[in-house]
Amino acid sequence: DLFAGAFGHTYGCHDVWQMNSSKHEPVNGPHYNWVQALDLPAANQMKYVRRLIESFPITDRVPDQSVILENNYVPAERIQATRGNDYLFVYSCAGRSFTVVMQKISGKTLQGYWYDPRNGKTTSVHLVANKGKQQFTPPGSGYGKDWVLVLFDASKKYTLRD
Repeated sequence: DLFAGAFGHTYGCHDVWQMNSSKHEPVNGPHYNWVQALDLPAANQMKYVRRLIESFPITDRVPDQSVILENNYVPAERIQATRGNDYLFVYSCAGRSFTVVMQKISGKTLQGYWYDPRNGKTTSVHLVANKGKQQFTPPGSGYGKDWVLVLFDASKKYTLRD
């Protein structure tokens, strides 16, 4: 949602919104009691996406699917791109490889990393020439293995906020 143009995002949990408990009829097959669901992993992972988003200029960031070639995957394997003037993010919700159409941002050389939205850790990407089309493969793939490719103009020296 955040890479597709949403201004903000709130974590929601099927088990919490219906206050699932033995006192109420369950709706659509919840898995946990609502109190237990408050501590599911995703409830504590929103801080990582915030950290990433706030580490780059937000006022020039726009959704831009023209950054990638792969735009027809099913929702569970979606690739979503967003960019600013001198950086781009590409989200792969199942760790699928994708092709970036370069020269959508400034800089002759791009620096970058894979960002793990589950724990906020990064894995470096070698310097990349900002030309042509280049394929990228996340460090892991499969259900629950989402990754964000972060590329930026190497002259900008962006760093993640604490």
